[in-house]
Amino acid sequence: MNLSRKYFSGFHALAFVAVYSGLYLTSLYSYLLFHCLVELFCCGVAISIFLLAWNCRRFAENQFLLFLGAAYLFITFLDLLHTLAYQGMGVFPFTGAHEATQLWIAARYAEALALFISPLFLTRKLPLAKIMAVFALWDALALAAIFYWRIFPEGFVEGQGLTPFKKISEYAVCLVLLAAAAHAGRLRHRFHPQVLRLMLSAIFCILAAELFFTSYASVYGLSIRIGHFFRLTAYYFIYKAVIGFSLQKPYEILYRGLKEREEELTRSQERLKALFKGGPIVTLIWQVKDGDLILVDFNQETERVSAGKIQQNLGTRARDFYQDSPHILDNLLKCLRE
Repeated sequence: MNLSRKYFSGFHALAFVAVYSGLYLTSLYSYLLFHCLVELFCCGVAISIFLLAWNCRRFAENQFLLFLGAAYLFITFLDLLHTLAYQGMGVFPFTGAHEATQLWIAARYAEALALFISPLFLTRKLPLAKIMAVFALWDALALAAIFYWRIFPEGFVEGQGLTPFKKISEYAVCLVLLAAAAHAGRLRHRFHPQVLRLMLSAIFCILAAELFFTSYASVYGLSIRIGHFFRLTAYYFIYKAVIGFSLQKPYEILYRGLKEREEELTRSQERLKALFKGGPIVTLIWQVKDGDLILVDFNQETERVSAGKIQQNLGTRARDFYQDSPHILDNLLKCLRE
């Protein structure tokens, strides 16, 4: 088992080095190709979260996953447009970095708020239609402000670099992400520990990426490349937390609330049993079987009073046990009928 774990740990480390090295070399050859690969991976993870959450929505005990899935469906739409609108892609008639940067800002505000709000639905019912309507409205307003009304503040100016609005927005997103990490930490007892660690790692990687996105002068610069590596790592953590863990241990993530209630019920039963066993009054437990009452348990006081002889009466019928005390049997049967 240990050898297997070491093998897979070594394999994963080697795979990470190979993938990241390959992506870095790709960025030197064609930054647009590198950017597309990273963004498409992130979009793929986000769509997978939505598909998993949507198909499990009737079975999941908590609705944290469903909220994330719904949110990322609309966030991914903006990210995909950002990728297609990136300077040099040639998909849209405009050729600058202005619109792509605006789409990025709109998506990051939505993502940070979604990560901050999502832990609430570990314990609350999700108004799915309203949540999806809110995110759809956010996307519609962002697109209208960027492409139709042209009122969305500029984020990047050719020859000058990032605008104050872009930098302030990135710092504001970072503050919301810190609040999201703190919020998740306060509700850590509601998360599976491994899921919480991965989600916090993802949030801090997204935060690191945003900090690098506050300091580039060119949309092909080194700072923005590093930021995308952090972004790629963040979405890998999200993939492991939500998709990978759900497929490996679906009961623990989808039905964690149910499992906790079962554990609490078990603890309550154990406490009641302890109270019964240690009670100061002679107490017998009877079970109905084939129309008869059968003695199935007794407490310590009963054993003390009977000097241990009660043990040999386990499985005895009530009519045999109380054959010398018919009035007690009558009362017992009367209670049973009531």
